Amino acid sequence: MSKTVLMVCDDHNWAIGHFMHEVSNLLEKYNVIVVDEAEFKDGKDVLLERADCYVIGYSEMASLLKPQKRKNAAIGIYQSFEFDENYEAYVNHHDFENMVPRQELDDLKDYKSIITTTEKFGRPLRRLFDTVEIVRNPINQDIFTYQQKSKQGKLTFAWAGNPDHNDYKNYDYFERLRQLPAQFKSATGQITSRDRMAQFYHNTDFLVVTSYSEGEPLTAVEASSTGTPIVGYDVGIMDHLATDIVEFGFEPLRNKIKSLIQSPDLAARSKKARDNFERYCGADNEYCRSTWKSLIESL
Repeated sequence: MSKTVLMVCDDHNWAIGHFMHEVSNLLEKYNVIVVDEAEFKDGKDVLLERADCYVIGYSEMASLLKPQKRKNAAIGIYQSFEFDENYEAYVNHHDFENMVPRQELDDLKDYKSIITTTEKFGRPLRRLFDTVEIVRNPINQDIFTYQQKSKQGKLTFAWAGNPDHNDYKNYDYFERLRQLPAQFKSATGQITSRDRMAQFYHNTDFLVVTSYSEGEPLTAVEASSTGTPIVGYDVGIMDHLATDIVEFGFEPLRNKIKSLIQSPDLAARSKKARDNFERYCGADNEYCRSTWKSLIESL
């Protein structure tokens, strides 16, 4: 009998929800149930009874499972954590004036596995947890198809995400870039249609990631699959996927965009973006499949 896996996201239409649904499509061997937090709370007893193991999307959702259920559960930490020298406190979003006591992370130790997206996060987390698994999150490559780009007229730079989280998404940086001689467009809030997002990337020359903290981001995975070059900071898995990494701050970003306007080398960067994606996810999501299969088998 196949294992039944219960996955709980914050919202079906945000990043964690999207990749959980793709994981359920990828792992045909298992019976995967994906619910959001509200659906879990409404049907908690029945859902817990049906499942053999559990994957909780975010560390902030840890209290959804009682300690006895956590022995067969994994929980995600998808943020840029940095610790003080004694590992007694941590900070995310590069906000070093507001260190958080490590106790908040210690509360996750009942979980069988901590999951995250990159060894960059995994190394410090292994100082605190016995089992840290690196997973690679899939997207639908039948939708986010590769289309190599070539320069035709004025370049288009795009931003995608939730501008309400400007404390670390830095959407205002992108707005300030609009003064440069190029076209700038944004996809903000929840875009439930993945077909619409694929079209958004296909009609874009560069994706700009202005965040100071990310678990991935999902937009970088989707964009690189389509061959859309990515420029931004070294956060999340950007070191795997971005074609152009810049130092933190607005001026380094602005200078890079100005340079790209002058000399985009778009066809080469487009191919590099897709090559980066295939090295990370695999041409048929095979690397994503193997990391998630390994995780589920361990629970």
